[in-house]
Amino acid sequence: MGVIASKFRYCWRLRESIPMLDERQWAIVEDLLSVPFMLFKGMHGTCGLDREQQKAVAATRKAWALDAYWEMTGIRLAAPHHLYYARNANYGSDCRCCCKPLRTQRARFCTECGTSVVTDESGTELSASL
Repeated sequence: MGVIASKFRYCWRLRESIPMLDERQWAIVEDLLSVPFMLFKGMHGTCGLDREQQKAVAATRKAWALDAYWEMTGIRLAAPHHLYYARNANYGSDCRCCCKPLRTQRARFCTECGTSVVTDESGTELSASL
């Protein structure tokens, strides 16, 4: 197992700190999560996979994505959809009061502690205040 150092950040959906993926790591996981459309449909119809075979291919790729996350972080997530919560770029900066990540890059306040995020005209974060 080749664990790559990942930054642990709080995930508000899972209510725990998990290793977050940078964009290079996320590209690997995202590629495994997204089953290529061309696998199921060609230019003129299907490629011969029935619905059950398509589900099996998708399930296999999701398992591979979970395994890739485990290889990168040393942590196993419970379900494939949890991988979408592990992308660091989905979150904002850390709250200056409670140190938990803001839910989005454009958040105006921390939903964990209620601290306001003060920004200048360009949207750059200046400070936080209660």
